[in-house]
Amino acid sequence: MITYETYRNVSLSILCVLCAASALLLAHFKSFLLVFLCVLLSIIDVGGFMHFWNLTIDVISCVNLVIAVGLCVDYAAHIAHTFMVTSGENGNEKAIKALADIGPAVFDRFSINNLKFRFVEKWHFFEIFDYF
Repeated sequence: MITYETYRNVSLSILCVLCAASALLLAHFKSFLLVFLCVLLSIIDVGGFMHFWNLTIDVISCVNLVIAVGLCVDYAAHIAHTFMVTSGENGNEKAIKALADIGPAVFDRFSINNLKFRFVEKWHFFEIFDYF
């Protein structure tokens, strides 16, 4: 039952990324495809690591997969949007300017989220960790 719910939740979150977030908010089709591909390959990567590390699909892994979709689309969409609105003569110059502009903010957000998850994981503030 939990396996079905995990597949359903991850599929719905990817569908929301596909339809609502990326297709409407990123006006450039190539950027939309790259962001969607980044999200899709990241979820495949996380699922592959879960398989090779012999992790079971439970409530915790389901929540982590859905959170991974959200974080991945957040970071990729910010970088893609900044790349699109940055002026430059060629793609390399635009990429350097975009990463210099939004890169530190994305890295700070990643670091804070990583620390939050490590803190919760280490100290077990939620009872759900004790049950599963």
